[in-house]
Amino acid sequence: MTSGDEIFVTGMLRSGTTLLEKLLARQERISMLSQPFPLLYIEAKRSFLNERGYDDRYPLGHLFRETRYTRAELADYVSRWHPSRETLGALFAQMETYSGQLTRFGQEQLAPALDAAAEACGLAEVVSTLLHRLAMRPEARWFGAKEVTCEELVPILLDHGFRCAIILRDPRDVITSLNHGSGRAMTGDVRPTLFNVRAWRKSVAIARECEASPRFHSLRYEDLCSDSEAAMRALGTKLGIEAEVPRLSWSGNSSHTIHDGISTSSIGMHRALHADR
Repeated sequence: MTSGDEIFVTGMLRSGTTLLEKLLARQERISMLSQPFPLLYIEAKRSFLNERGYDDRYPLGHLFRETRYTRAELADYVSRWHPSRETLGALFAQMETYSGQLTRFGQEQLAPALDAAAEACGLAEVVSTLLHRLAMRPEARWFGAKEVTCEELVPILLDHGFRCAIILRDPRDVITSLNHGSGRAMTGDVRPTLFNVRAWRKSVAIARECEASPRFHSLRYEDLCSDSEAAMRALGTKLGIEAEVPRLSWSGNSSHTIHDGISTSSIGMHRALHADR
């Protein structure tokens, strides 16, 4: 069983997930981790696909015209998924050299957390166990993490008591951030524009599907930047958590500009790129 105090933030690459995670991490009663175990979600989906005879390069893909399985079938599988201690250990060992893991852990903290997670059954319980055991603030009221491209798992986590948020951004700015400036260094191999558009579509489709669900909220990156207080109030109200706007001393995660704290400078960046050309 999960504790009901878990928070999960996701969205497409370069859509503002890091900004939202930073704002939540500054809340006094929230322990928030940044991409602490990305390969765990990939492994759960890959294991499901492998059982059906598929080997996808991107298991958490864009889902466009996906007909090989139903949501119910995936939910049933990951609810029963029970990775061994050895599997979990191998995943975290692999993440030691994986750029997608941003929050890292020492062995003294990690070993007992993996022992406990190996006793859990189902992806939601495994994630819940790790969020609590690896928390930066063990005394917190809420325990969360942000991961990218995991939108497909949001309905499943909601069903297990998680509080979830998906952040959306103008797709033109997403693609500009992915393919220009320092974006490539942050997100790995350049993907075809059609792949990225379909990935953006996945974010929107699942956000719309979940909007009426309790403990779920979708928000726009542009709103979070231009009216942070209103955006965080709406998020806190829907998720049932305290969510103010703290002072954010942070140089940003932009692939084009460096700024202090929350800035609107990255909104409409595709126009500036087009003007330069």
